[in-house]
Amino acid sequence: LTRSTVFHYGQFVNRFLTARFGDGRVALSELAQRDVVDFVRTQSKSLGHKRAKLMTSALRSFLRFAHYKGALESELAPAVPRVIGWSLSDVPKALPVKHVAQILEVCDRGNPRGRRDFAIV
Repeated sequence: LTRSTVFHYGQFVNRFLTARFGDGRVALSELAQRDVVDFVRTQSKSLGHKRAKLMTSALRSFLRFAHYKGALESELAPAVPRVIGWSLSDVPKALPVKHVAQILEVCDRGNPRGRRDFAIV
């Protein structure tokens, strides 16, 4: 892993373990699916979409590794909820008439590509 990945993943894993165990002893064998789901739901409310996706990737990686190393009896990585982010969700549903007119003006209807572009717009 790159230093950046280790740093960012480490922050989320530390936050997760602190949320679950506080300042006490960390006992990974005591982790349950509910701990993972609750943490993601709570934390994702205050994170942007990209940071929330980074957080879930960090938790999945950590939980897979902990299971691989034998610190977790059951696989908890699948319990990490997916962060939904619809692609192009920030694209406007409609353009102002003025902008549409400007776009149509630059379509050269004297050639097939321009006619196609004009028809699409």
